[in-house]
Amino acid sequence: METKTGRILIFGGSFDPPHKMHIKALTDAAKLVRPDLILAVPSWQSPFKYGHWASYEQRESLLKKAFSDFKFRSILRISRFEAERKRKTYTWQLIRYLKNKHPEHEFFFLMGSDLIASFKKWKRPDYILANCRIVIAPRENFRAGKDKRFISLKKVYPDFSSSSAREKILSGDFSLLPPAVKREIISKDIYFSKTAMRISKVMSEERFSHTLAVCSLACALAERHGADSKKALLAALLHDCAKEWPLEKQIRKASLLFKDRDFRALAGKAPGVIHQYAGAAEAFFNFSVKDKEVLSAISGHSCGKKNPSKLSKILETADFASPDRKHPLSEKIRKKAFSSLENAFLDMRKAKKEYLRKKGLEILPYE
Repeated sequence: METKTGRILIFGGSFDPPHKMHIKALTDAAKLVRPDLILAVPSWQSPFKYGHWASYEQRESLLKKAFSDFKFRSILRISRFEAERKRKTYTWQLIRYLKNKHPEHEFFFLMGSDLIASFKKWKRPDYILANCRIVIAPRENFRAGKDKRFISLKKVYPDFSSSSAREKILSGDFSLLPPAVKREIISKDIYFSKTAMRISKVMSEERFSHTLAVCSLACALAERHGADSKKALLAALLHDCAKEWPLEKQIRKASLLFKDRDFRALAGKAPGVIHQYAGAAEAFFNFSVKDKEVLSAISGHSCGKKNPSKLSKILETADFASPDRKHPLSEKIRKKAFSSLENAFLDMRKAKKEYLRKKGLEILPYE
């Protein structure tokens, strides 16, 4: 039975997915704080992110798996506070709710040292500091500093995050995750893990490496510019799935979905663009992708659309400017894309046209 007074340790985050350092940092914080209750609070919609790769229900389920062997699991509870609100929630609102529910308790809030720099930009940081103690988990490459308002754990934790865990999942590396989380992700194909495994088996190592680079950039741009990061991931993952096929196979596959197009005539002008249509057809027929926006992005990532959606702009830009690209404009456009997707997109298309002009190749009109 819960006591009327005591200590409550709060650990909030997207947990997309929960990884080993979440568990390690919370274990060490619990040893230091010695709480009577630990609350893990998955975000419904993080104030600092445009979307999550996994749904709330999936992340909550993964969180339960992650803490199945947690040393302090007897006092751990997963709070559905944000899920019940079903809207963006700020930390001060969570603390206010908990203080009203547990008025006699002392509160502690665990966060990584990478968040210290942005803490002043949080909503009502003074309220947070006045009503709970901040416990800092120092991360490599992020100095915790010496601030008497914060309690710092003595250990320094490896600098990896849920985003780096997601990227590793695509390459089949689950080393950052607890075994139970890995099993759940694979069995339910969260983060398109099975799709990535299938893709890796039908591509050359070099092509798959490029695909992962495009996935990483496309998702980062989607989060930066308010697009759906899951759609960006799926489109990037499948955009080159037909790239290495023989041209005849590309034509046959593309014709199944785009029946009104003369791909043999197009192949005589620009054989290098057929793979985008074949890739969309492969995504539709063999990967069960029915989302029209995703299919449109895949089918236009090479020669482009006339009036592209934000997702199409992101994929076309990410494909052109992915970190593995060697051409001199790649890095410049990649950096510009984070500040202005539109300007980067226009520069990218201008560079494409100039490249084709110098090669003496036909410049196709955008669809």
